[in-house]
Formats: sequence, structure tokens, C-alpha cells
Amino acid sequence: MHASARLDAHDAGKVLFYIPAVDTPAVRLNREAFDEMRAYPNISQSAKFPGVLPLWIGMEMILTESFVPPKYVRGTECEVVGLEPHPREPPIEGRDSITTHGCVVFHYMPKCVYVRIKGSKDFFLEGGTTAAAQPGGVDMRAVLAIKPQARSWKFTPSTCKSSVQVSRTQMPLLPRKQCTLHGVQGKTADPGFIVHWTFPPGLTKESKWLAYYVSLSRPRSLSKLLSHGLPEREIIEGGPPEDIVN
Repeated sequence: MHASARLDAHDAGKVLFYIPAVDTPAVRLNREAFDEMRAYPNISQSAKFPGVLPLWIGMEMILTESFVPPKYVRGTECEVVGLEPHPREPPIEGRDSITTHGCVVFHYMPKCVYVRIKGSKDFFLEGGTTAAAQPGGVDMRAVLAIKPQARSWKFTPSTCKSSVQVSRTQMPLLPRKQCTLHGVQGKTADPGFIVHWTFPPGLTKESKWLAYYVSLSRPRSLSKLLSHGLPEREIIEGGPPEDIVN
């Protein structure tokens, strides 16, 4: 994710911004364990929040939280059109890291990131009616102000067996081209959908049927479905479980 974001920003001639998450563990950690927590790479375990979020103006992202539900759910595509730094953030212009590495690391969590929802014609921000009404002629149509959110996750340091409850604050965004789609509720999978028919042991019949239903109903057609293996025929032909029907 980071390598692709850096290359894409370079190709687009844009400054790459890094937004470090704010982690607050429930107990005090030593420096080694704290650094290990901040560098933890598996966002599936860290509440879908990366320790460091890369983005640049014009970057294609997806929402990892629902906004104006059920219209814009998790996985909705958007494009970064601006950001608002924290009032205490030192001036960005003139930083040495821009000329040496083409990037800026924020010292504080930005107040918000502005994104434009693809395919939307709605106005979300106050005063947004026409492009001419905006300062500098900026079209505010379909622009959302994404603010940081806090989510809980559990981290287990390599030096001990017990886990630590952590509150992580980060922007609910992820790069569109380099992330796993964690939520597909209400979405159509374009350009297609890849299914590995492998599930955790002990999964209930209801959960497995729902997984089958979602996997088969999200692509526009079976020609847009790439199947690794085959699903269990008896689950499909058996229809929805009685509890789901009720």
C-alpha cells in the first residue's frame, strides 16, 4: 500500500502526506512494545485503521465508515480534493522532506480530509449550491468532510502473551487500489468479484449461507465472478436457513 501510494504520488507530481494514527493503550507500554504496536501491519486486526495512512490530493480512496447511510456505505469510492491541518501543525510549505523525499509527515492529526464521492451530485457542506458560489470557483458538489474517528483494537506484544486494549484514532479512509474490501453491504462489485470458497472451521450454517449469498449476488453477472474452487451445491440448493427466513 505504501509503496504504491508513493509511486503514484510521484507519477502524478503530488506531495504525499502521511497521517500517523494516534494510539492510546489502556496500560503503559515500554518503548519497544509501543513502537511494535505503531508498526503493526495487519489492519484487519487494528479495526481497519492503518498505523500510518498515505494520501495525496487527487488520490482514489474508499470510505471505511458509512456516511449518510444507506447511500454511502463502506467501500464507497471517492477522491481526495483537500485537507485541513490541525491548528498546531507547523507550516507545510518549505519543509525539507518535500524536496528530499516528496512527502510530508503530519505532527498532529488533521481536522478533516475533503473527499469527492464518485458519481454523486449531492451537496453536503454548508453553502454548497453551485461552483461559482465557492471561494476560488471550487465545485463543492459531492464533497464530504471526513473527520478522524476512534476505534478499539487489541494488540499482543511479542514479549508477552496477554493482549492490550488500544484506542486508535485515524481517518476512516483507505487507498482504493491497494486495500481489501472489508464491507460489501449494498455494493455492486465492479469490475468483478473474486471468491475463495474457504471458510473458518465451525462456521454456522446461517453464516455460510449468507457468505454464499453475498458472494454470488454482488457481481453483475457470473462472467464477472472469478471462482477459486466451487461452492457446496447442497448449501445453494437448500435455500436460506429457516432462521433467516423468519
